[in-house]
Amino acid sequence: MKNKLLLLLLLNVGIGLVGCKGGQTPQQSGCTVSVKVDIPQYTEAYLMDAGQRVLDTLSIVDKTITIERTDTASMPYVAIIQLVNPADSIDFLSMPVVIEGGKVQVEIGEYVTTQGTALNFRLQEFLNDLQATRDSFKKMDASQLETMKKTFSEFYRQQILTNKDNVLGRYIYDSYGIHLNDADRELVKAQLVNL
Repeated sequence: MKNKLLLLLLLNVGIGLVGCKGGQTPQQSGCTVSVKVDIPQYTEAYLMDAGQRVLDTLSIVDKTITIERTDTASMPYVAIIQLVNPADSIDFLSMPVVIEGGKVQVEIGEYVTTQGTALNFRLQEFLNDLQATRDSFKKMDASQLETMKKTFSEFYRQQILTNKDNVLGRYIYDSYGIHLNDADRELVKAQLVNL
């Protein structure tokens, strides 16, 4: 009888432990970023945080950079891949990328793309829409400057608020918020957490 009671007690404890473990939030996996660089003058590279602090020095081997990030407790976050031309101290190119669990593919050449994870697809959509907005003003003259400012302010407001629930909203606000007019800035501040 004692053995049956002990076995029953151990079985209940085991079921309780499994039940508790099942309710935990799954740990996010590391992030692997593969970058194809198709601009030969850039031979040095860095991974930087959104505040321009260097997180890692990167090696370009056969036009490719591979980045492994295991700081899962900090994920997701926006980082910047900065390519540098050592022959010209002011010649550099910066590309944002979202560091989050999964595999990310970035191409930097005539066209710049990022894909592979949900937030990187959203980042690519933002970059595409930004380019389309810029292209729409290529043939405008100085008399349409106010229209251009208003359009860009509305565009950035919409992008920030569309991404207010993820790290892109804060990145877009920090990087492009200077282009918001007062009314759009107030709308953003009212909805974006931690400003």
